[in-house]
Amino acid sequence: MKRVILLVIDSLGIGEMEDIKINRPIDVGSNTLKHILENNKELSINNLIKLGLINALGEEVGDYKKVSNAIYGEANLTHPGADSFYGHYEIAGAKIENPVVYPLEHYIDSIKFRLEKLGYGVEKVTKFQSSYLFVDEGIFVCDNIEAEYGNVYSVIGSNEKVDYNKVKLIAKEVRNITKVSRVVSVITKVTVEELTRCIEIKEGKYIGINSPKCNLYNREYEVEHLGYGINNQGHCITKLKKINVPVISIGKVSDIIDVDVDKRIYGVNTNLIIENSLEQIKSLDYGFIFINIQETDLAGHLEDVKMYGKQLEKVDKFIGEIINLIGGDDFLIVMADHGNDPTIGHSKHTRERVPILIYNKCMHGEIYLGTRKTMSDVGATIVEIFNGERTEVGESFFSKLKI
Repeated sequence: MKRVILLVIDSLGIGEMEDIKINRPIDVGSNTLKHILENNKELSINNLIKLGLINALGEEVGDYKKVSNAIYGEANLTHPGADSFYGHYEIAGAKIENPVVYPLEHYIDSIKFRLEKLGYGVEKVTKFQSSYLFVDEGIFVCDNIEAEYGNVYSVIGSNEKVDYNKVKLIAKEVRNITKVSRVVSVITKVTVEELTRCIEIKEGKYIGINSPKCNLYNREYEVEHLGYGINNQGHCITKLKKINVPVISIGKVSDIIDVDVDKRIYGVNTNLIIENSLEQIKSLDYGFIFINIQETDLAGHLEDVKMYGKQLEKVDKFIGEIINLIGGDDFLIVMADHGNDPTIGHSKHTRERVPILIYNKCMHGEIYLGTRKTMSDVGATIVEIFNGERTEVGESFFSKLKI
């Protein structure tokens, strides 16, 4: 029986994309992996190294050396910016339309008018010439200041005041009015007072809640992503379901890719993600498991190189456990979705190339997959492994992996 396990180490980029010098000068010099290694000289990441992580990086860093027996490559990003939502859809092989980019201020009066018409109590709160909406004394409608500025809006509710259904209804109204890439609906146990204290303004016009600052992700956090311009029929998960391949999504990807799967396991905490993933790998004989490790990305947002290094060590141990559980017909694919360099001088994602590492027990020697034009090549490869229809975007590299 055949299994494919796709492990996304969120934000583990391996160097700036060529287009950033014009489009994203704040990311010039970014290289998440290199800078993590430079600032953590004794990490225990032998499994990642054996899979070819340093080969994919393209340069050795101190005692972190290349290996001669690995299947590896790297991929460029084709989605705009450096976004987890679009990144995971790109990996899966979905076609992505370019959204508009505006601060919430551009739409705020239209949103306020619509919500008031529906009977909500809406207060427009202005700070330093930027505004957010405070709805029914428990919900914030604001810019998302962790993602690409102007690409994502957040609708965040405190569960001491409101229930999640109300938050999601308001988020859908915001989604219907706007054309930015994503609207995120969040419920959390963080109090209204704490959320208010964590409101920050970026670049003088983006106003939102600093989620890591108030530890939002670890306090009964639930999230739903409402995307723009995504066709759910063209990516690998839908293609696999058409041919009855079991699909399990674990971690952040469960919140992002909103299609029917056989099992969806939510979570942020790395230890719980690892525990749940190993349980599913042990119980599944045939199918596709899509896993995201998110706390590496949170370390990037916090600009904490030591925390990032500790998370990588956890992931490395996890990879060793996966390798011990899989057989000759199985494939393990390890990659990232963008960068988030803690040393670059800002707390946002960085637009970087990502590694692609492949493991199969029966394959030996060095195989270089090249620089893939898009991360969608991974989704295309996965459906070919299972003899499914081609994904909407992406070119399979399965021919390089013939056992």
